[in-house]
Amino acid sequence: MRTPLALGAAVLLTLGLGAGPAAATGGGQDRWEGPGDSRTGEIWNGGEATSGGKAYGWPEKTYSWIGDVCPDMDEPKTDTDDEPETVTLTAPEGKLISTYCVKSGSDGKGNGPKIVTLDVPQPEVEISYVADNKCKDISHYAVAYVDAPTPTPSPDDSTEPSPVPSGEPVVDPEPSPEPSGEPGTDPTPEVSEGPEGRPQTVVPVEPGSDEPRASEVAVDAEEDAPDVETVRAQTQAELPQTGPGRAIGIAVGALVLVGAGVGAVLFARSRRAGA
Repeated sequence: MRTPLALGAAVLLTLGLGAGPAAATGGGQDRWEGPGDSRTGEIWNGGEATSGGKAYGWPEKTYSWIGDVCPDMDEPKTDTDDEPETVTLTAPEGKLISTYCVKSGSDGKGNGPKIVTLDVPQPEVEISYVADNKCKDISHYAVAYVDAPTPTPSPDDSTEPSPVPSGEPVVDPEPSPEPSGEPGTDPTPEVSEGPEGRPQTVVPVEPGSDEPRASEVAVDAEEDAPDVETVRAQTQAELPQTGPGRAIGIAVGALVLVGAGVGAVLFARSRRAGA
């Protein structure tokens, strides 16, 4: 009776010891817990290689993963078809790729899963697995995402021109008339009422001319008058003088009047004496 019990206990113990390492490696069912996951190993760099005329390598933040397969991320462990040398990862709308895991060969040969963290999240990433100066065949991968930033609209985008009401024509303002400014144009004669209600036409004289400042006045004669009388106004030379010239003129006039008076007195006396 004791022998079967002992054998059963030994079988259970053996199964438990075998299941422990399997749970530790994850078997593709472990969930990655972010950059601080304790199962992330040391920094790893497998060098550089060329595939299809294009050079590939590892970003600076590449770490070994302690396990035989990649852990599940936002996009779980995904097997590739035909194990290509490169795979293009594309983030869904509103997301960016922040971290990915890629695996090629076995961990025992040094080609186990590698965790790669991007300095700047990207909407699309082309991944490879470089080791021994070659691009190895990729067996599977997993991807972690972050939210893409929401673009902020610029002030210019929100500015829209004011709509013009339908059915109303747009009328451009009429330009204000500008003076011609052409030299030599004669000013418009001014018309005023002369004596006896007859119209006079006054022709202004331009300043700076050599002729004396005078104005010609054309006076319309009576309807029954055969000719039109032209009156020339007094020139500036004929105007009374002011200042010292005027005083001298007054003095000379006074002397003439006195002389005329004295002459008249003498003439009257001589007539009386003759009588």
